[in-house]
Amino acid sequence: MQPGSPKGAQPATATNKGARTGRNGPTVGLPVRVAGMSVFAPAEKAALAWAEAVTRVAETGTPQALNDALFVHYSEQKIVDLTLIIAQMNTWNRLAISFGHVPNMRAD
Repeated sequence: MQPGSPKGAQPATATNKGARTGRNGPTVGLPVRVAGMSVFAPAEKAALAWAEAVTRVAETGTPQALNDALFVHYSEQKIVDLTLIIAQMNTWNRLAISFGHVPNMRAD
């Protein structure tokens, strides 16, 4: 668990990207389920909500309100890029799970 993470939180799978891109601070290392916390900027909240909707598209669809929220913060090209990244991560996760590769859960 990252320092400063909520008690009992499991790290998100893509937390190292912030470190690689030079981004640091309270949002790096937080699990996605805390997207409603005030530490996320409105653009980040919109992107996280979009990621959740795209991941669960069969259950929830992609509500127009989420799409509208993205366009407040991002260009059409950035939204396409974001959606492709989400789809790629979902594909890798589904492949890994299908072949029995699941994350090791640590008890910290």
